[in-house]
Amino acid sequence: MADRLRAFTDEQLERALADVGAHLAYPDLDVAAVVVRRLTAQPVAQRIARQPARPGILERLLPRRPLRRAVALAVALLVLVATAAVAGRLGLPGLRIIFQPHATLPSPPPVGTHLFLGHRITLAEARDQVSFRVVVPHGEGLGPAEVYVSVVPSGGRVSLVYRARPGLPAGRFTGAGVLITEFRGSIDPLFVKKLVATGTNVEFVEVRAEPAYWFSGAPHELTYVDEHGRPFPDSQRLAGNTLVWVDGDLTLRLECRCSEGRALRIASSVR
Repeated sequence: MADRLRAFTDEQLERALADVGAHLAYPDLDVAAVVVRRLTAQPVAQRIARQPARPGILERLLPRRPLRRAVALAVALLVLVATAAVAGRLGLPGLRIIFQPHATLPSPPPVGTHLFLGHRITLAEARDQVSFRVVVPHGEGLGPAEVYVSVVPSGGRVSLVYRARPGLPAGRFTGAGVLITEFRGSIDPLFVKKLVATGTNVEFVEVRAEPAYWFSGAPHELTYVDEHGRPFPDSQRLAGNTLVWVDGDLTLRLECRCSEGRALRIASSVR
C-alpha cells in the first residue's frame, strides 16, 4: 500500500482522499459537550490554585509568565478541539475524519494510456483480435499486465505494460517497469546498422537459442518489418534499453530500465 501511495501524483492523491471521504463513518459522541463539561466542572484558576506551594519541575524550569502562557495555550487547544467537533457536526468539511478499518483506495490510473499502444482490453480479448498467438512472461514477479491492442502493423500488435516495482524502476520514456510488444514481422537489419553509426550500443545476443539484439546507451527509435516485408517505424516516442528477438514468425520487443541480464531472463520466460 505504501508503494502505491508514493506513486500517486498530487492530483491522484487528492481524488483518492475525496473518494475515501465519501465512505467515512462519523461517531455519535457529542465531543463538544464532553469537553465543555470537563472545563466548567473545575475551572482552570481553581486547578492552578490547588497546586502545592512548592514549585514543581515545570515551574522551576519556566518563569511564571511563560508558565501562564503555556496554560493559556493548553486551554486554547481544548477549545479548538471542541469547536472542531461542533463544526464537524454542523457539516463543515475537513474537520472530522474517521477511517473505516476496511476502506480501500481506488486503483491508480493505467500506466500505458499515454504510450499510443492502441485500446486497452483483457488478455483473452487480445488473443481473439490478433492473427498470432499472444505470449506472456512467467515466474518473474512482474504482477498483472495492462494489455493493449493496435491494428498497426498488419496483423495487429499486442503490448503488455507492467508497473514499476523494486528491481524494475519506471522507464524514462514509458513510465512502466517493463513494456513488451509483440507482432508478426522481423527486424530491419539496415536500421540496426544505422543505430550503430549514431551512437546507440547494439549487442547481438540470444533468447532461447534464437537471435536477438540488445539496444542500450543513447535513446533511439526502432524500425520493424511487418509480415508483408514493409518497414514501419515506432516513432511516437524514444526508447531506452530494449531487447528485440524473434520467436517463430513472431517478433517481440522488451523495453525496461534494467540490465541486459534481467531483460534476458524476462524474455526467456515468455511463452
